[in-house]
Amino acid sequence: MKKAIIFILIFLWILPLDAYAVRDIDYFNTHIKEITEYYPLFNSRYGERLIKYNSKLDTIEKLKKLYSSIDSYSNFFSKDELADNIFGRKDDIDRIPVEYEIIKDIGYIRIFTFNDDIYDKVVDVLKIMDENKINNLVLDLRDNKGGEIIESVKVGQLFVKEGLIAKIDYYSKEFEDIEYYSNLKELKYNLIVLVNEETSSAAELLTGAIQDSGSGYIVGNKTFGKSKIQKFIPLMTKKAYINNELLEKPTVNLLKAIEHGIFINGKDLLGWAKLTVGCFYCRNGKEVEGKGIDPDYIYNGTQGEEYLTILFNKLFNLVRIIS
Repeated sequence: MKKAIIFILIFLWILPLDAYAVRDIDYFNTHIKEITEYYPLFNSRYGERLIKYNSKLDTIEKLKKLYSSIDSYSNFFSKDELADNIFGRKDDIDRIPVEYEIIKDIGYIRIFTFNDDIYDKVVDVLKIMDENKINNLVLDLRDNKGGEIIESVKVGQLFVKEGLIAKIDYYSKEFEDIEYYSNLKELKYNLIVLVNEETSSAAELLTGAIQDSGSGYIVGNKTFGKSKIQKFIPLMTKKAYINNELLEKPTVNLLKAIEHGIFINGKDLLGWAKLTVGCFYCRNGKEVEGKGIDPDYIYNGTQGEEYLTILFNKLFNLVRIIS
């Protein structure tokens, strides 16, 4: 009799765990399904095997394995990691997003990143340049790792000749491909762009647009070679996912859940997925990913500042002669 009671108790204890385990599988299968919707190139079977072989890992570790398997740019960040490693670094950069200086008849503008207000800051700096009647500009994009594509495009519209700036090709049908254009009929500035091997992403988009349109000279080293575009997606906890059984379409995306009228609070946010959703192409259609952009003139720093000054003066004089 005692054995029968013990067996029944064990059965009742295991049953909900087994049900939870099924929902646990559903949770990760939903991740895999939504990744495939955003990134059709992702092999869903590989994702399923990845979750199966790493079944002993906790939720966050599994998600890191899952998202980082997509490509070198995708990953998963817990709430604390994102705040410390992503937003924290951006806050440091935000203190000095744009630097400028006027040396004789040359204006120097350095953009450290393309965050969500860089365009406005560049416009403010250009007003100062105009007040000082500066037509020769050096735009320094060295060590600029990118940021918001739209900010890069808007800055490009200040410097790039009329025509295509870049085309955005999204992998998912959820997003429409976009072409961005410049309406600049006449160039206002003689432009030189400084780049190096750390210039990447949105900074390469701007570099490529200026080079392809003949709107300025590119000086420095070959750029990094990153044209992939990422999107940050807020992901819900496993518990929140299991509790939201009323959803017509199961989702791990907090924003999609909210659209379905699901009440979400801060405790339901597990972290953020940084997921590759597309890539950009420059005006002439050349492939930037993995190849980078070759400068018109090489400068690697070993030639010294005097060499750079002579080169700048030469290029600015060349522009005057051509025009």
